[in-house]
Amino acid sequence: MAPKESGTTPPCYAMVHHGLEQVASDEIKEKLDGDIRKTLPGFVMFRPGYFHQNLLNLRTTEDVFLLAWASGALTKRASDLDLIQKWTTREADWSKLIALHQQIRPKKHARMTFRYVVQMEGERAFFRRDAREVFAKAVARHIPPKWVHVDENADIEFWLTIDQTTAVSGVRLSDRSMRHRLDKWIHRPASLRPSVAASMVRLAKIRPGDPVLDPCCGSGTILAEHMIQLKDLDEKAPPVCLGGDIEAAAVSEAQSNLRSYGDPFLANWDSALLPVESESIGKIVVNPPFGKQIGDPEEMPDLYNVWSQEWFRVGKPGCRLVAVTSMHRELNDACVGAGWKSEKKVLFSILGQRATISVWIKPY
Repeated sequence: MAPKESGTTPPCYAMVHHGLEQVASDEIKEKLDGDIRKTLPGFVMFRPGYFHQNLLNLRTTEDVFLLAWASGALTKRASDLDLIQKWTTREADWSKLIALHQQIRPKKHARMTFRYVVQMEGERAFFRRDAREVFAKAVARHIPPKWVHVDENADIEFWLTIDQTTAVSGVRLSDRSMRHRLDKWIHRPASLRPSVAASMVRLAKIRPGDPVLDPCCGSGTILAEHMIQLKDLDEKAPPVCLGGDIEAAAVSEAQSNLRSYGDPFLANWDSALLPVESESIGKIVVNPPFGKQIGDPEEMPDLYNVWSQEWFRVGKPGCRLVAVTSMHRELNDACVGAGWKSEKKVLFSILGQRATISVWIKPY
C-alpha cells in the first residue's frame, strides 16, 4: 500500500448500482483509507487516503473518476444547460485533472485520443445531445491541440452524468475492464454483474480457511470474486470453496472460467440434495433463479423452501447466507421457515430491475 497523502489527494467518485453505495463505501474506506464525503443514488464521493493504482482495484464499483464538479440543483428546465456550462467552465480545473489522470494512466504518445461521454436519465426540457454540446464546448478549450477526438476506445474520457436533479462530472480513471472484467468468460443467462457478486462476497464477511459454498454457481462469477477477495486477505491461504449447478453445461463453463483463479470443487448437483456434510460450510453466497429469465415464477416458492432447508443443513452454526433475488418475499418466507435469522437486506437496481440482497445467519 502506498503511504497516506492526507490533505493532498484529489476528490474522486465511484459509480455503483443504485442501492449498493454503502457496500462500495465500506470497500473504499478499507482498501484506500478513503474519506467518504457524500453518497448520492448511484454515486460515492470520496477522497482517497492515497492516490495510487489501487484505485483501479476496487471490486464493488462500476467505474472510478476524478471529480470535476457535482450538483444536486438541476431543475429539469432548459436553464440547466446554462448551469452545466457555468459549472464546467468555472468549477473544474481540467488541466490539473488531466495531469492527475496521467499519474494513474501515463501518457502513451503525443497524439492522445479523447472523447466525451454524457449520460442522462429522466425527462427534462432538453436533449442529451444539447447537454453534450454544452459540456464538450466548455472542456474543449483545455484539450491540448495535438490530441485527437474519437468516438470510442479513447485514452482519456470526460464524463457528465445527469440523473433527475443531480449532475456529476469528472475524468474517468478506470476503463471498461472494471465493469466488464469478465468479458472473456463464457456467460449464461441471468449471470451476475461482477460488482454485484463482489458486493455479495463482502457482505458474507469471508475469512481465510472458512469454507464457502455457491449451490447454484452458473458460470462461476461469485466463486471468482470469493477467490480474488480471499487472496487479497491472505495470499498464503488457499481458497476453500465449493460450487455446483443442476446444469452440467454450467459446471463445465465454470470450470473453464475459474481455471486461472484457483481450484474450487465443482459438481453437477441438485441444490436440494447437496453432497455436502452437515454443518460443514461457513458461508453460502448464492444467486438462485428468480423465476423470470430462468424458471417458472409459480415454482419458485416451493424451490426456495427446499433449498433454504438444505442450505441450513450444510451451514455451520453462525454460517452466513447471502442471496440475491427479485422475489424477496418468497425467499424471506422460505428462510424464516427453515430457521435462518435475518441480519440485513439491501435493495438495489440493475438494468432497471429491482432486486434484494439479503443476509441471513444460522443461529448457534
